[in-house]
Amino acid sequence: MAKKGQEFIKYSNEFRKIVVEYSDKYSIFITAEQFNIPIGTIKTWRYKRNHKGSLEQLKRGRTKSENYKEKYQILKKFLDFYMQQRK
Repeated sequence: MAKKGQEFIKYSNEFRKIVVEYSDKYSIFITAEQFNIPIGTIKTWRYKRNHKGSLEQLKRGRTKSENYKEKYQILKKFLDFYMQQRK
């Protein structure tokens, strides 16, 4: 489990592909020592390749809304309208 404030090493997709191909020829333990990567990481990459078809990282998290100012204005107008109806 990740700790608060922990920074993760980000590997390129090309590097991932090289490591997984190397692990197909040699054992995971040798591959982990050779590239100085945790065994669990290599297992995860192999699983993704075998079950999902690619090793590319997907973007995670929320997407940033570009039109937040417009949404704010609409919400403000609605709130004003709602408050007038309640009176």
